[in-house]
Amino acid sequence: MWQALSRIFFCLLVFQSFHSIALEGLSHEFSMAAWLAGTSRGLVESPANPHNRVLLIPQRDLRAELRPDLKLSYRADSLVLRPRWLASDSRVDERPSSEATSKLEWSDAYLSITASDHLTLTYGLQNFQWGPTEVGSPSNRIFRETVQMRDVLYVVKGRHLLRLNFSPNGGWTEVFMAELSDNGDQEPIANAAFERKALLKSELADAGGANYAGVVLGVRERSGGWLGEYFNYEVVDGLSFYADASHERGSRAWYPQWNAQQMATVLTCEIRTKAPDQIGSIPPGHFGSMAPG
Repeated sequence: MWQALSRIFFCLLVFQSFHSIALEGLSHEFSMAAWLAGTSRGLVESPANPHNRVLLIPQRDLRAELRPDLKLSYRADSLVLRPRWLASDSRVDERPSSEATSKLEWSDAYLSITASDHLTLTYGLQNFQWGPTEVGSPSNRIFRETVQMRDVLYVVKGRHLLRLNFSPNGGWTEVFMAELSDNGDQEPIANAAFERKALLKSELADAGGANYAGVVLGVRERSGGWLGEYFNYEVVDGLSFYADASHERGSRAWYPQWNAQQMATVLTCEIRTKAPDQIGSIPPGHFGSMAPG
């Protein structure tokens, strides 16, 4: 763990040595955030875990995280790289050695090209949301981030997107966004496989940008499309009202069905446009099973 840390700091030192070198028309911005946290805990002796030999709960834990942020700009175009390095070292007193793990992942890595004063093309691993997304944004079916998922160190991991931004004037914007492949994370719907998605977002805003409204038209590869809308209204300075909603045909849920043994079981996640005519009841002497089959 610490050897990896020393290599990273050495690379950062080399980068800072060339910090003052810049080509004509080329500029860069660099910053880095770092976290280091440690915990130590005492364990209560228990017959179920004598001397911690059964559960092997770590008594000492050390965690480190580095988040470099690099932006290279050439005239109106830019390249953004935001890796995230995480490492942990846990020690159980009953074991002679500690367990160290580390991983490197990318939060963002994308290229943005300005085709004209009104059109921008962006491609790569990126995060694009709207509204107060720290709570939720139902009209955005590509980023399903909710307040329950967040903590102090939470980072929204970018998705593999192709995005076009068209702004004919200051108050009207059109955004086309297509998710081309998954980023390795699980889908927000249980046991759902990844499917490509695309959306078109149209937004109108006033001159100051405080009040705005938008409509979202989206489509998914297998499960149909959706319609979303949102708006923000500033009541007074520092206080605004925001609403966000989405609609789609059908309901995606786990439905109980009869299996070959005539027992109610959850078979699959389906999209239904209407409720079944009859669910029925479990035959006498049978027990219902809710385990996915």
